[in-house]
Amino acid sequence: MSDPGKEASDSRTFGDAEAVESDAGRSGVSIGESRSSGAGSLLLTLSPMLQPWAVVDFSWGLLQTLAGMTMAFLSALLGAQLTRIHGHCLIVRNSPLMPSYSGMSLGPYLLGGLGFDYWTHEYGHTYQSRLLGPLYLPLIGLPSLLSASLRPSRHGEVYTERWADAWAAKGELALRMNQAERNESA
Repeated sequence: MSDPGKEASDSRTFGDAEAVESDAGRSGVSIGESRSSGAGSLLLTLSPMLQPWAVVDFSWGLLQTLAGMTMAFLSALLGAQLTRIHGHCLIVRNSPLMPSYSGMSLGPYLLGGLGFDYWTHEYGHTYQSRLLGPLYLPLIGLPSLLSASLRPSRHGEVYTERWADAWAAKGELALRMNQAERNESA
């Protein structure tokens, strides 16, 4: 884990083709790149290949990682906002492929529909993916999807969700994810 005080800010908004310094940048916390459209956002979908967990994500967790990369790429084509959290994941906000207020983690790709903002929890699912590899989709993905679809009021009680909450991003990483959310909504 790096020292947040030593990281330079690389947080940008490219929707207007203009770089904007974020509050996180002034505090010394590096978020990553944020793009809302254009060819650069499509290249950003490849950024999880450059993070430390890439060997695990693109081998042991290949199935869900490729599904996440595909959904991130299609979402970017359809206008979703992408934010890279350096060394960890790619957040895909306002994905037209996702229902409003819903989220999903497929490897290092965190996807959310309009209004979704529970990224730290979704990152807990990323850790599950890294541990379970090919068993992630049948043991976590399917039960979680069924729970969210059939019993949304009790979705948080399912073992998959309690486990993801326990492994959710905390500390400096949670700060970076929450700051990225605030910068996108500003």
